[in-house]
Amino acid sequence: MSMRALIAWLERALWLVLCATLLWQTRVIVWTTGGLRFVEWKSFALYATDIVAVVLVGLALLGGWRPWRHVHARAWLLLGWISLTVAWSQSWILSVVTCVRLIEIGLLALYLRDRVLAYGLGHASGIALCVGALGQAVLAITQYTLGQDVGLRLIGETILDPEMKGVAVFLDHGERVLRAYGSLPHPNVLAFALVCALGILVWHWSQHRGQGLVTWVHASATALLTLGIWVTFSRAYILVLLVVVGVGLAIYRAKSVVRLWAGTILVVSLAFCVIQSDRVYARMVLGRSDAAVTLRIAYAHDALTSGNRGINWLGVGAGAYVPWLEAAHPGYPWYWYQPTHSIFLLWYAEVGLIGLAFIGWLLMIMRARSLSVTPETMLAIALCVSALGAAVFVDHFLWTLQQGRLILALGVGLVLSPPRS
Repeated sequence: MSMRALIAWLERALWLVLCATLLWQTRVIVWTTGGLRFVEWKSFALYATDIVAVVLVGLALLGGWRPWRHVHARAWLLLGWISLTVAWSQSWILSVVTCVRLIEIGLLALYLRDRVLAYGLGHASGIALCVGALGQAVLAITQYTLGQDVGLRLIGETILDPEMKGVAVFLDHGERVLRAYGSLPHPNVLAFALVCALGILVWHWSQHRGQGLVTWVHASATALLTLGIWVTFSRAYILVLLVVVGVGLAIYRAKSVVRLWAGTILVVSLAFCVIQSDRVYARMVLGRSDAAVTLRIAYAHDALTSGNRGINWLGVGAGAYVPWLEAAHPGYPWYWYQPTHSIFLLWYAEVGLIGLAFIGWLLMIMRARSLSVTPETMLAIALCVSALGAAVFVDHFLWTLQQGRLILALGVGLVLSPPRS
């Protein structure tokens, strides 16, 4: 085997490893300002996936890949502006780390566009992503059953005790019920990832039609992923799943794969709601006083008023929103200080209206294109895009957490890929 062939083989292997371990939280904390208490938003860590990504990009460069030759000028302008915010940031260290993370997102997106599809790794990547998601679903179901963590610290599972402050729980007749995390930082991140995995699964199922074992494997995987979503009790992503599945089934009911896939999701959902009816009702009923509503409104208000004199033109510094929030509103419990739960509001607060304009200008090059796809593929796209829409408007993890940034890189890479993909 020649050196060039060996590098290409290692690239393929590392890419699939990255896909399979995308949701792992394996990391070493490099720097934190939280003292003895670790605070995610005021720290940065080196992740195992960072190491895999660096080695992967290094091998690609050795193999002749030159990504900077095909980077749009708008991307360079955006990176330049975000780098400038370091000068007035509330935490220059966090801002520098955010710039490095942005470069990582860009490189992985360009790698997917230029190398992954050229290597013919589309189906293998889908399998690797689904295998990783299935592992998370099994872990989440186990956590929910036990009411605590399993202890898989190697993949980054955190300590989960329903009585701990800062752990996602809800009350059911006075009992604190743990929402499942998998190995991720929050149940909402897990729910988003599993919903996207269901989209990948229906696409993969349509590419491998068959009876017996093929159908059984795909149906079992669909059931596990669906149950994994439900034990997160993430209202937004459960709603996205049920709406898209219901509409998809109504439109594409003539397709056998869609009927089996959607039917499995609906049967598992109905069974869970019947068996866990009290808990489902306790969690799904949303009132004005619900913390998820009141805190999101408060966070949105803080982001919109982050400018010293009305409009926030420059931002408080990339990645430095939480340190700014602590300085602006002292005296609250440590777990109250979080990024605002909207990507666009968070961008506005951190990089200002000027930075938000640069981001919008860059997004304009990612135009939708007319694609000739199968109904199953269209359903997969609809599910992933709907989940992405929910994540953009009601969450922040696509910008603030490692797993979210990696998923964002995959999404951008697919949008930038040639139409044949």
